[in-house]
Amino acid sequence: MSLALAFFYPLLVVGFLLRIKIKELFSVSVVATIFICWVAGYNISLALTEKGLSGKKRPVVEQLENLSFKQALWIGLAQYLH
Repeated sequence: MSLALAFFYPLLVVGFLLRIKIKELFSVSVVATIFICWVAGYNISLALTEKGLSGKKRPVVEQLENLSFKQALWIGLAQYLH
């Protein structure tokens, strides 16, 4: 038996036994609440990255050559999290 099937069959049984709970988990109210929280969190993080916690506008890098490694790392981290 392949490794994929060794994981598939137990998950199939668990999914069948928990099918009602899984359907409840994806009810309209739960999905709407998650979506609203996601949008609010995205907007808050966008506002924080624009001005930061200090309230000052951050400097803009005009050319890619002027981008430091630390700035590139923060940009990559922000893209990964979003």
